[in-house]
Parts: sequence; structure tokens; C-alpha cells
Amino acid sequence: MVESIDSIHLHTSRVKTLDSLLRKVITKRHERLFNRHDPYSHISEENFQSIITDLAGVRLIMSYRGDWNKMHQALVSKFPYCDNSEYEKYTIVPHKEQQCFLAQIPVVIHAKNDDLSIFLSENVKTRLHEGGYRSVHYIVSYDNVYAEIQTRTIYDEAWSDCDHRYVYKHEENLSHPALLEMSGILNTYTNASNDLGEEIRNVFLSKNIRIDETNTFHTNEEERLRIDQIFSRYEEAQNRFRAFIDQLVTRKGWSE
Repeated sequence: MVESIDSIHLHTSRVKTLDSLLRKVITKRHERLFNRHDPYSHISEENFQSIITDLAGVRLIMSYRGDWNKMHQALVSKFPYCDNSEYEKYTIVPHKEQQCFLAQIPVVIHAKNDDLSIFLSENVKTRLHEGGYRSVHYIVSYDNVYAEIQTRTIYDEAWSDCDHRYVYKHEENLSHPALLEMSGILNTYTNASNDLGEEIRNVFLSKNIRIDETNTFHTNEEERLRIDQIFSRYEEAQNRFRAFIDQLVTRKGWSE
């Protein structure tokens, strides 16, 4: 099914390891032990498949955010929506025998000031991520197991991989505050590059920038506004980077 979606640049998959599964079960059950309404408070080896939503995961990487609608339609043809009343009744729609479906309404996780117009024509929820993370998350029921599908662009994936390896859950690292700030700077640059790549695609398709005999580029007001907004993201990243550099003090002979 994945191979048939031509907008996919790359796809990866994973199954949660036993160690990772045990850590999650122990941590979640301990955190919610006294909340009897939370399914993790009574999780067991008999029911964990009906509670944990990321036993298996698939990540679909696209080159351009504008390809998302095509990818979304391919996914919901395989995992159709349930009736809205089921999403209102359940946090996660229970498994149905021999049925594949969306167990939750997909969630568009976005950065500040993102244009969400391509997503809002579909039945999705949106959630602002203050750290600039971008991805669309699906929870699907497949063969009585929940799985998570994430869709994002190659730019989003590059930043997310760097942040997850070196910043996320590494608070014990002596340089963590600096790593956190550097990751934020990289995220701002990456989001700007993501938008610029998308705009290159849009200009290619619309042909709405023309050059005249004086080597001046001409375009319409909408295109100019979009490019100005992208430039503002780069300026934001540049200012944040400069502020970080201004905080750096060199100490001779000091390494730890």
C-alpha cells in the first residue's frame, strides 16, 4: 500500500522493542495508578494491545507539504474514518473484528504562524507545538493492534532526528540548555527552508514570477507576501542565533 503512494519520498517502520514496551507500561501505570478511569492504571498482558497505540509505527516522508492531501486520501482509503459519534464517545475507538480504521481523528501538529489551509479541508484536529515540531499523527486499528502513522516532510524529519538524538530526554547532559537553544535555532531555519522549498514548488507550477530585460523579477502581491513571510522566518532564526552567540564566552583551558 505504501509503495503505491507516489508522493512519498521515503518510508520507515518499527515495532516497539520488549524493553521499550516494559518501560512504557511501568512508567505509565505508575503515573496513573490512582486514576481508575485511565486505562493505563489497569494495563496487563491481556489488554495492553487495546491500550498502547504505538506498538508499531510507520513514518511517511514527503518532499513537499503540498503533497499531504494526496497522502491523506490514500491513508483514509485504507483506514477509513469512523462515525463522529464514536470519536466523541471514545478516546481511542475500540478494535472491530476484521476491520481497519482510524481509531482517532488525525492530529496536525504545527509550528507558530504556519499556514494550515491545506489541512483544514479535511476532518483533522490541530495542535500548536511551541518547540516548532511539525507532523501529522494517525492512530489506526489494524488486525486488532493499534499502530501510529506519522507523515512529515524531509525538512521536518531532519530536524526531528537531530533533536531526538541529542536533545530530547537528555536533560542530564551538561550542555543541555545550550543544546536546547541550538535545536530551537535549527528548527526555525528548518521551518523556513521547508516553506521556501514549498514555495519553489508553487512557483514552478504557477509560473507567477517572471524576469524582464533588466533582470528584475516581477510577481503578484500574494506571492510577494508569501516570500516576505518566509524571509521573516529566516530573520527570526538569524536574530536568535546572534543572541545565542552573544551569550557565548570563551574560557581558556576550560572543557568541562
